[in-house]
Amino acid sequence: MGCAYKQQGVAVAVDIGLRCVGARLPELIGQLRELSGPLRIYCWRGGMRSGSLTALCQQIGLPAVAMKGGYKAFRRWALQQLCQQRRLHVLGGYTGCGKSELLRQMASDHQVLDLEQLANHRGSSFGAIGLPPQPTTEQFENQIACQLAPMDPEQPVWVEDESRSLGHCKVPDPLFAQMTTAPLFRIERSIDERVNILVKEYGAYPVEGILEAVQRLSKRLGGLRTAQICNALQQGELAQAAALLLDYYDRTYTHAIKKRIGPITDIDVYSLSYGKRFSF
Repeated sequence: MGCAYKQQGVAVAVDIGLRCVGARLPELIGQLRELSGPLRIYCWRGGMRSGSLTALCQQIGLPAVAMKGGYKAFRRWALQQLCQQRRLHVLGGYTGCGKSELLRQMASDHQVLDLEQLANHRGSSFGAIGLPPQPTTEQFENQIACQLAPMDPEQPVWVEDESRSLGHCKVPDPLFAQMTTAPLFRIERSIDERVNILVKEYGAYPVEGILEAVQRLSKRLGGLRTAQICNALQQGELAQAAALLLDYYDRTYTHAIKKRIGPITDIDVYSLSYGKRFSF
């Protein structure tokens, strides 16, 4: 239809569109009636396709607006949001220190960008366990842009310290570059607290999924350590398995933290119970 529009003109393109859609019109209307408005409708450039569907929605009483400029304009806007300089404050710390929980608590009175929630992934080999399927990287970027857009760029935006990838979702390069140079606030907890947090977070999930995640790390863990962790999991010794994994993750994090450019502030929360309200 797009090619016909360019090569043969509007009338030919409209005729083709009507032949394609005409027979399915009752089915399409039925599907639209199942939706609740207002709808935002788009095509690539915000032309006839989105305009026609918007008009159809309005004719059947379904509130709808066409996205001006189409997805092409929206995507350009989204990339601009991702490139904008912001006052990022990065919440970091060793695996199991409760960063995600603290970030969720802070969202009620701080500007928070929760990348793990948007990506449906916790950022490790175990990151997808118990979570819905991930969005595409492009949709991930769009969701980030929509969350950042209403935030005041003059005020701090809190974000968790993440690697470049969360599962198959990649943190946008401009945002990741800002994260690596932003001030890092590093949460500190005891090993026992961190083990308890991990057991609480993952203990309710089927052990098969956790074993698969351990096997994905086997080359880095080594054969002996992998066997020890798997045996502990199969015996129901979740705390022992978590402690063995933390040894690996702590060494990995210590190596990664040396590459940071921004300042680091340590925050001792040893006495703070997991899930208890915490404010900066």
